[in-house]
Amino acid sequence: MRCTAVVLAVETAGARDVIWLVAGFAIAVAVGVYLVGKVRGAYRETDVPDTNLLTNFRELHARGELSDEEYRTIKAQLATKIREKLLADAESNEKIDFADKPEPADS
Repeated sequence: MRCTAVVLAVETAGARDVIWLVAGFAIAVAVGVYLVGKVRGAYRETDVPDTNLLTNFRELHARGELSDEEYRTIKAQLATKIREKLLADAESNEKIDFADKPEPADS
């Protein structure tokens, strides 16, 4: 009987260690995910605006570092991206504007 109690105590201690190990691993993963999110967010905030990129590519084309075809391709892609962003911004501003306007009074 005494031998069974010792084996049970050893198994319980081992299980406790495994639980602490899993908990520590989960915390480490959570901290890692948080830090990766912070770093990615910082990169997003420092992205070069598309209009600046278009200006840079225009200068490269003027200096002859980009062919006409390369410049047209880049310009078309950036123009589409800028247009989509402007439309999305305009849509979100319209939603805000409608929310701020008072309801018309019934006469």
